[in-house]
Amino acid sequence: MYKTRKHLSKIEHESYANVPEEFGPGWIDCSLGINPFGFPEGVGEALGSFDPDIVNNYPHGDAKLKKAIIDYWSGNALLCEGQIELACGSMDAITKINKMFIDKGTPVLGHSPQFPDFGMDVEGMGGIYETVDMSASKGKFDGVRFEDGIEKRHAFCYIDNPNNPTGQIIPLQVISRIAKKAAGIGVCVVVDEAYGDFMEKENSAVNLLDGMDNIMVLKSLSKGFGMAGMRIGYALGPVELMDVYRKISIPFCVTGIGTLLAVEALKDQDFLAESREKIAQAKKRIIESIETIGTLETSLSVPIMTLTHPDEGVDLYRELLKVKVLSVSGENFEGLGKNSVRFRIGKDADVLLDRLRLVEKNWTEGN
Repeated sequence: MYKTRKHLSKIEHESYANVPEEFGPGWIDCSLGINPFGFPEGVGEALGSFDPDIVNNYPHGDAKLKKAIIDYWSGNALLCEGQIELACGSMDAITKINKMFIDKGTPVLGHSPQFPDFGMDVEGMGGIYETVDMSASKGKFDGVRFEDGIEKRHAFCYIDNPNNPTGQIIPLQVISRIAKKAAGIGVCVVVDEAYGDFMEKENSAVNLLDGMDNIMVLKSLSKGFGMAGMRIGYALGPVELMDVYRKISIPFCVTGIGTLLAVEALKDQDFLAESREKIAQAKKRIIESIETIGTLETSLSVPIMTLTHPDEGVDLYRELLKVKVLSVSGENFEGLGKNSVRFRIGKDADVLLDRLRLVEKNWTEGN
């Protein structure tokens, strides 16, 4: 065996992004967390008119994109370039933050269920991923319980807001109280807002950056802005923390084409508001129409939710595959089981409802 890190041999890693071989025409993909209504119109226009030299040259558009980010958040926080670092999607920022904080045996606090690849990366770095279980009370995030779980020994706390896989929005006041508790014992709080564009900007932890020095916020243009294929994200935080982040970052995290399109996307905030409204209508219709299948705590403007079957012996992921619907099995998430899935709504709620009802009918007839 070559000299890989020994602890990696003990880690089991199965990606939630796997697609079954039979996936194809006639299937509905409700697995990955994109915007079902596409991307801003300006992005499409820019894509059809870029200078071909942008492909040949190394990207040097960081300053332009950082200015667009500063302008985008100008009504919520007074950011400067030193508080921003670009990333190849928010997952890239997660791996760098883990590099910042984690040595072998370093404990990190999260909650469950939440984005599974975060915990996997903590363990991959040699850290210890500890969680506060939120699976009771239909998965509703309990800020007081989370505060009580924070200890001085933790390198940092990780919260995804909106939560993945439930799609619930955690109020900013709750995040603020957690951050104040953590600051008092010298612990940082990382708020992953990959799905953050599906909530109002006023609820973002970016609003706390002006007054707190222990918060880092991760953002992505993959979800709300509908640009998952471009892999664009960024990290925000106090200058002192971002100076450390830059020591383990690398240049050219975002492509030239990605920079061009991101600048255009950030100009169109109306697109996000329209998307949230359409998503809320479709999601409300689905939740109110299903009968046997239930949901965990969720917020209507966020396209993902956790569907649960009352029979713990039912493999809901497999049952959905039978009606050609692709989701993410609850077995990928700590605190959930095979009778749950992460489910992202699509454009056509009626088509999805027909297939969900078929799953319910198949179970009813079999019992």
